[in-house]
Amino acid sequence: MMPDHLIITIPGVPVPQGRPRLNTMRGCVYDPPECKREKQRLKMELIIHMRKNTIPMLEGALSVSILFFIPIPKSFSKKRHAAAHEGRILPTPKPDLDNYAKLVLDAGNGVLYKDDSCVVDAAFSKRYSNDPRVVIEVACHPVNTIVPASAIWLEAIRDIPFRGGGPCPRNPVLEHTPTGTPKPLYYQ
Repeated sequence: MMPDHLIITIPGVPVPQGRPRLNTMRGCVYDPPECKREKQRLKMELIIHMRKNTIPMLEGALSVSILFFIPIPKSFSKKRHAAAHEGRILPTPKPDLDNYAKLVLDAGNGVLYKDDSCVVDAAFSKRYSNDPRVVIEVACHPVNTIVPASAIWLEAIRDIPFRGGGPCPRNPVLEHTPTGTPKPLYYQ
């Protein structure tokens, strides 16, 4: 039976997807070696998890939430280290969050899902931690509803203005149109 929700924790320092390289002699594009190694490592971790728990490849529309826990820099003072550990300092230096996400989504191809084009909702975060790791949460997307992969994402989007102006209401009541797209009826 296919689960509708899956959380996988992969230990290790997250690695961002690097820029593709061009071999001018053969005219082909390839991944940098460190990205290729990390993608293979993540793929093996995912294969081990899926086989150990006898989970089939997920199908259909998927929601993904990925948390990247980055090591706290050794250059931080004890005070800054403590603040980073508590989440009061966030990892704003490069590499970009989308580069981390690209590598993980690509590693899930053929293991978690047939192709990362199945991902219709996504939420990514990076935080400092003494225990570097990647936490991947994948959920089967319910048909004709808009449900982000995690409660963390719901909390994050709560204060973002929506089309009607003002912050997004907590409990929208949705009506499904004949085309299947949800339309807010009213807000509780």
